Amino acid sequence: MHHASISNEVRIGDNRYVSPGQIVEAQGQADALPRVPAQYRELNAQIVEHYLRLGKAYKQMGELFLQNKIYVYRIPKGIPNS
Repeated sequence: MHHASISNEVRIGDNRYVSPGQIVEAQGQADALPRVPAQYRELNAQIVEHYLRLGKAYKQMGELFLQNKIYVYRIPKGIPNS
């Protein structure tokens, strides 16, 4: 978990890095944040790509239905239910 805290309507600028556990309570603190380190610059795009692939895989396996406020997974015919 990240456990950072942003409060008091502070706005974090694009490409700024909030380190784990950091507390940002004033706009001046936010404005002084460093740029995102090189090792994390592509992280958001990688996470989005991961979840897109995961969603496509779920879609290939069947459909998700909400029945009685419980999610039920329906397996398409011809796929073994193990």
